[in-house]
Amino acid sequence: TDPIDFGFPNINLIPNYAAVSDPANPFPTIRKDNLYQLNETLSVNRTAHSFKFGVQIHRSELNGVQNSHGRGTFEFDGRFTRSPAAPSASGSEFADYLLGFASRSQRQVGSTRVDMRSTLFAAFFQDDWKVNRRLTINLGLRYELNTPLADRYGRNANVDFIYGSGRAAVVLPGQTG
Repeated sequence: TDPIDFGFPNINLIPNYAAVSDPANPFPTIRKDNLYQLNETLSVNRTAHSFKFGVQIHRSELNGVQNSHGRGTFEFDGRFTRSPAAPSASGSEFADYLLGFASRSQRQVGSTRVDMRSTLFAAFFQDDWKVNRRLTINLGLRYELNTPLADRYGRNANVDFIYGSGRAAVVLPGQTG
């Protein structure tokens, strides 16, 4: 098994007790993110004008492995120790825990790999025009293109809920949804 999954499971005794889990890392994650930046600005002064031109390129790489429930999540709510004669006034979540009767359990098999990428492209122009001693006009224009996060290997998927039909479809990269 994966060493990221070793540790104490997440145990919830609801509603009367606080959850118990590995306090250092209840949902193990390994992250190795990268951010690459290129910023360049050129300033030119000409008589009454002060021009600035610039470009920015930011590349974000979000890399990691996460296993949300690799150690297991168990909930106990007292439903197995309730008396049929008085269900709302009986039952103990702690007794269910001691008996090993979970009302809900969850475990993720295998880790979730994340390899998301995004790039920001930006350019700007600025002119500070000194009309006279008491008046300066600042003019500028900026354009940005921020690409959406996309998986490096094309593993993104979305759910497209078809309005009014009660149906849904999985939309993969390159498909129209």
